[in-house]
Amino acid sequence: MTQTITEKVLAARIAKIQDRAGARNTLAEEDALAALLADEPAFGFRCGYHNQPASLFVSAAARLRSVSKAQEECEPFFGNRDFDAHHSFWLQFLLPLNKAAALDLMRAYQNAGIFRTSEELLKRTERVEFGMEEVA
Repeated sequence: MTQTITEKVLAARIAKIQDRAGARNTLAEEDALAALLADEPAFGFRCGYHNQPASLFVSAAARLRSVSKAQEECEPFFGNRDFDAHHSFWLQFLLPLNKAAALDLMRAYQNAGIFRTSEELLKRTERVEFGMEEVA
């Protein structure tokens, strides 16, 4: 499939963010690109395969385009390991790539009893994207 200029630019941005985060996953990056093109919540992430639960969670968020759906999908796996899929700990690994994702992540933080603005969450991604934060 031939990519349009927009698709190439967005794919390059996602790859750059994931490179800077030290967490490349081509399938999740393709999911994020599809979400961006559909103007739906699109997520990058800052965890690698070394953290299996976090990797599972962020991949699900990218694929499902929803933090709450990712939490629901991860509940059985997490529950078998005495982890809470709805705990705010897992949210720190997500990098919202658009306003829709920032709003979705903001709601997830609110559900966990933590206040975060969508602007603050978008700045999290910017800090990684522009190399202002050590991640890996």
